[in-house]
Amino acid sequence: MIKKTYKNVPKEYVDAVNNLFNIKKNERFMNDSCAHAELLADLIIGQTSSQAEALIYSGELPISCYKSAIEQTKATKIKILLDNLDENKFTVFGDKLLNKIEFRQKKESIKGMNHFFVCGDAYRYEKDHNVGTAISNFNEPSMVKKLTESFNKMWEWSAD
Repeated sequence: MIKKTYKNVPKEYVDAVNNLFNIKKNERFMNDSCAHAELLADLIIGQTSSQAEALIYSGELPISCYKSAIEQTKATKIKILLDNLDENKFTVFGDKLLNKIEFRQKKESIKGMNHFFVCGDAYRYEKDHNVGTAISNFNEPSMVKKLTESFNKMWEWSAD
């Protein structure tokens, strides 16, 4: 359960999302904004087990939206695929965390995939990049499988 506050996110929303996370209910819910993304990253990535792999495909989502999640996570492997890779921005993680993070820039030729992050059986998938509207679920293994397969294909295609 997350107890911190998130800028411009009502406590009632944080409590409702925490409740869904705690009961692992297979229920999709909408969210938007960087603050919502940060809350969901803290739950999905930050609260994961050490057996999980965190996959992040991001365009314009600021590092601040998932920085605390990466600092908290027990995941032993974190892969971040970016539309525009600037490795200098990731020095905020320090050497210890950077040792378990892999970065790649997505090839421009790969089209048609919205931004998302996935870990365990949970995900946040951006439905509309222009306004940041996203759909999330804390227990939808079938969607996690599809997103993971898509991520892995983009990851491999983006290898140098």
